[in-house]
Amino acid sequence: MKSLDLYKNDVLSIFVCSSVGRGDSDAHSDIDLHFIYKDTLRDFKMYATLEEGIAVDWVWEPYEHYNDFEEIMCHFSKPHNIKNSIILYDPHGWFGELKNQVIPDLEKKDYVLRRVKLLWENKSRSLEQAIQTDQFGDFIRSFMQYRTIALIPLAACTLDPSARKLLIQAKRSLELLGANSDAGMFELLFGCRGITKNEALHFSTRMMETYDYCIKVQTADYHGINPPKRDYHYNGIKQLIEEGFHKEAIHPILEWISLADYRITQDTGRTGWWTSYKDELYNRLGLSPEGMNVKKEFMLDTHNLLKKYCNVRGFN
Repeated sequence: MKSLDLYKNDVLSIFVCSSVGRGDSDAHSDIDLHFIYKDTLRDFKMYATLEEGIAVDWVWEPYEHYNDFEEIMCHFSKPHNIKNSIILYDPHGWFGELKNQVIPDLEKKDYVLRRVKLLWENKSRSLEQAIQTDQFGDFIRSFMQYRTIALIPLAACTLDPSARKLLIQAKRSLELLGANSDAGMFELLFGCRGITKNEALHFSTRMMETYDYCIKVQTADYHGINPPKRDYHYNGIKQLIEEGFHKEAIHPILEWISLADYRITQDTGRTGWWTSYKDELYNRLGLSPEGMNVKKEFMLDTHNLLKKYCNVRGFN
């Protein structure tokens, strides 16, 4: 590993999180190594290197992402990363103080999410009441909206009936929360009946596996994870496609990942390379990038597929 002497005045904190931080890692686990830096480090932060053969995800984050406690607690993963962190470098002690501040609030936030899940599944009390009586109302609203939007493309294009049940629950929850579902296909999706809880759970699990695979592929390419691990994730997506997860469902997720990479490159000054990166990723997965930039056509095709499915299956 490069000596930190080159930028010791610009790196504010270094920590390890995820499975290593939680203490449940194995021989195949990545090492999620986070660097929090001052803005002056932005120009050369990408040049850090690793010893040969070590699978480490280098995550560089500016201090501005950690200087607002309320914003941190509204993030989906950052509070957990802080809670489960092993601090390697914190000369000023600020990250340790932040960790001590996050832990009790995160425990309450996790409790709130568990309660929302129970309310969603068991209908024991309306989500609207929960929102009005809890200080994490805005977080719950954004969390539910995020989960629903992430479900839409894959749920619609797999033509899996359990997806419809899942989206019905999501839409109703969003309506109670006063959040915008932002999907023109909802009128078709939310009229079905007779989907069991197990079917919905099965689809939800498979959907998250697919999304997780896509994220891991992006991570493998961007951070240079070793080829065997990268190939494992590529093959995982291919297998899911072969098992019935339509290409149209994978495409928008990969497109979102590519756009996220584009924003990253804007921050690092490495603009202009993301298009070729995206095309290369599609080629490795055996997917065609043609038509990916035409959102209207994709939505129309999805709409027609759903119409056909509703007519055949009797979900009116």
